[in-house]
Amino acid sequence: YYNGYYVTAGAGGTVRYSTDAITWSTPTWTDAAPATILYTMFEKNGRLHATGASGYVYSSTDGISWQQYYNSLLGASTGGFYGIAYNGTTYVAAADGSNYATSTDAVTWTRNTTGNALQDLVYDGTKFVGVNSSGNVYTSTDGITWTAGATLLNISINGLLYSDSQYLVYGVGTANLQTSTDAVTWNTRTYNPTTANIFEGYRDWE
Repeated sequence: YYNGYYVTAGAGGTVRYSTDAITWSTPTWTDAAPATILYTMFEKNGRLHATGASGYVYSSTDGISWQQYYNSLLGASTGGFYGIAYNGTTYVAAADGSNYATSTDAVTWTRNTTGNALQDLVYDGTKFVGVNSSGNVYTSTDGITWTAGATLLNISINGLLYSDSQYLVYGVGTANLQTSTDAVTWNTRTYNPTTANIFEGYRDWE
């Protein structure tokens, strides 16, 4: 919800906005409308940002008119952005291909390499916490230097959330929902869906 509008984004680069979540409209684009999936949307510093495949970042001040940014360092070879966290001065984006990226304005990005692709990440007020699909957990105080931590079992991670001093990872597997209060010790939560593969979506900026 931004600037009096519900704004949603997803497959095929589709973006829609609505005042009542019932009737939806198509926004205007300063540049070409996105043609690839948008993974994450977030609001920071008076602008709404949407990020997705092929390294594109889209930005809007009102949720209706959008401008496209592109960073060649995060082109098709990386698969684009999956999740973004912000610590007040630096944005850190999880990117495919064993990469992550940093930016101070969410427009110009610098690619870095962790040696392990980050699937998603959050900032908890003191540190960044990142995860990859293999179940590995990483932490960083500056978003640049990362330390390997726990390895979660029986889950292929799709996303990470942080709220009320608790981390939550979700994904595919027999332990598809796990929580932690310190990002070190993790507990599998009881969940009995009709299929173990129910958690397959990407998250919004929390």
